[in-house]
Parts: sequence; structure tokens; C-alpha cells
Amino acid sequence: MDSFTITHKGWFFYIIPIYLDMRDESCPTIAGRHWFFEPFLMVMDALFSAADYVAGRLFGAELTMPMLITGEIGADGAP
Repeated sequence: MDSFTITHKGWFFYIIPIYLDMRDESCPTIAGRHWFFEPFLMVMDALFSAADYVAGRLFGAELTMPMLITGEIGADGAP
């Protein structure tokens, strides 16, 4: 994918509002809804990636991404 197209909205870690590009549902692209959430989003992503790595190495498990998709965004931007 060469561009980000907003298709859904939701919450990352159930506290950070995000937009999602769900054109590839196996690997959605995530962006913060507001610029001031971006640093927090990067920190939480790094912590989740570290926890996923440890779970994979120790237990052979893959963690699911902790996000809640609250709705689809229509072609005109309306939910």
C-alpha cells in the first residue's frame, strides 16, 4: 500500500483514538486521530512489540493487537 485511506475508526489499547486502513485486513495500518496522541501511540506500540517478542520466545504464542474497532467510515467521511 502506498497511501493511507481511512476506512474505520477505533481505539488502540482502548484509550488512544485511532483511524485504520482496513483494505488489507490481515495487517491494518493505524494512525492517531489527533497529533498529540502520536508519541503515546509509538511508546505503546514499542511496549506491545516487546511483550509480543517475549511471549513468542518463551511460550511460542502470538499476542493479538489490543484495539477496538468502533465503526466504519463512509465515502463522505460520515460514520
